Amino acid sequence: MATNLVVTDALPVGITYVSDNGAGNYNSESGLWSIGDISNGTTVQLKITATVDAGTGGDTITNTITNTQDQTDSNITADNNSVDILVTNSDLVTSKTVDNTSPNEGDTIVYTLSVLNNGPSDATGVSLTDALPTGITYVSDDGAGTYNSESGLWSIGDISNGITVQLKITATVNIGTSEQSIINTASILMADQSDPDLTNNVASALIIPTAITDLSISKTIVGDTGITEVGSIITFEINVENRGPLDATEVIVMDLLPSGYTYESYNATSGTYDEYTGIWSVGSILENETAVLLVHVLVNAAGDYENCATMSSLSQIDADATNNQSCIKPDPIAIIDLELTKEVDDLEPLAGTNVNFTITVANIGPSNATQVQVLESLPSGLEFVSYTATSGTYSVTTGIWDIETIDAATEQELIITASVLSFGDWHNVAEIISVNELDIDSTPNNQDMEEDDMDEVLLNPMVELTIPNGFTPNGDGINEEFVINNLEVLYPNFSMEIINRWGNSVYKYSHNGNIAKTPRWWDGYSSGRMTLNNNERVPTGTYFYSIYFNVNGKKPHSGWVYLRR
Repeated sequence: MATNLVVTDALPVGITYVSDNGAGNYNSESGLWSIGDISNGTTVQLKITATVDAGTGGDTITNTITNTQDQTDSNITADNNSVDILVTNSDLVTSKTVDNTSPNEGDTIVYTLSVLNNGPSDATGVSLTDALPTGITYVSDDGAGTYNSESGLWSIGDISNGITVQLKITATVNIGTSEQSIINTASILMADQSDPDLTNNVASALIIPTAITDLSISKTIVGDTGITEVGSIITFEINVENRGPLDATEVIVMDLLPSGYTYESYNATSGTYDEYTGIWSVGSILENETAVLLVHVLVNAAGDYENCATMSSLSQIDADATNNQSCIKPDPIAIIDLELTKEVDDLEPLAGTNVNFTITVANIGPSNATQVQVLESLPSGLEFVSYTATSGTYSVTTGIWDIETIDAATEQELIITASVLSFGDWHNVAEIISVNELDIDSTPNNQDMEEDDMDEVLLNPMVELTIPNGFTPNGDGINEEFVINNLEVLYPNFSMEIINRWGNSVYKYSHNGNIAKTPRWWDGYSSGRMTLNNNERVPTGTYFYSIYFNVNGKKPHSGWVYLRR
């Protein structure tokens, strides 16, 4: 029996005590294992658990024990009192790349993680943590070992010396991350072996996402036939198409109406339109969708007709700025509505008197009327005396009233003074025969009395038979003949004879039935049978006439006339 046996096992440098288990009592600080007595043929054991310190990789660490006891050891053979351990190490190198450092929001990216074992030892129990950062969403992974997307732990296992293992993580870039710096870091590299260089155990990859989409603007006139009329209501259609790849947000379009149009109303599939500022606050437009704005306007008679819709702003970056504006410039046709009216101050005038015809041309608009011509030819029963006009000139020869311009919502007036003849046509017609612009409800010079650019007046003159009681054929050019007004008109087949107080004929005449032919009135010279020679002047005095009407049995009329020299 051995008594008071004490074994000394002080752990060497590079080894750190953890625990022990066995007979006796072990002091980890002094290394003394106090065993006590051991009976003959008996074996006692002590198990010391320890860790190999960092930085000892590649070292050989020797642990040596000694012992003392009361008895002399009869076996002089050397005891197995030391053990060597060779501390292994592996230099693991971590690297990380990303396939797109400037991805678009919503894009898919691929991170590639690589772990290289630079040795000298094989590495076992290798793991690496790569938790995806905020702004990145996991999709899938492919590579050695297993990857837990929730914890980010990549359990690799063993890596032989000189071997590289990889893991590819596919992820999407979240919406709303534009212009942010997103760093993905792989760290907490673990292995059973020590790593002599910890500086290469961490790797990062930086991305700065962008938000790029393509908005395209187009503008048209709804139902455009190529003809736009002044005064009409037309509708501009503005389409904003999102060609993707992202949804567009906070979209604002500018479409301020130019002076050639007056705003009426609008309709929009999205957002609101302010006619005063021209701002269409569209809001959001989903990828591959189109927002539509309809603006209803009145086409003015004058102004700027080029209307442009322009992309003002959006939260994203527009990939193509060349399609961010669309303009349209119709060439409106000037539209007018000329209305002509004609009046006379006396519908039943006395033949031989003057009447005033008033021709009024009103332009209802909406455009100004230019180069207006009105035909106002007096019929045969009227004889021109004079005219006045608020604008333009009137030609008696052509009967045309030329007016340079009649502004919208104004009118011009022509007054013609004419003498009413006792015979002829008294149907007076006036018509607009020419104008540069398009009249919406009439055609110039088409002789259509149903249209409002033409009007008529029909006179019913009073033709009276007037027999004077004297005349003065003295050569002064005034009242030189004995003229009976309207006799040839009322009785075109009349005949008349004039005698002196002795019954001698001094004048005899028969009309030929032509009311337009002026009769040969008595001029104070003898043309009948009397003591005077033919064609000699008769003396001052009273003479007696007889008029034979020669119509429908009407009795002759007799009277006297005084001739004064």
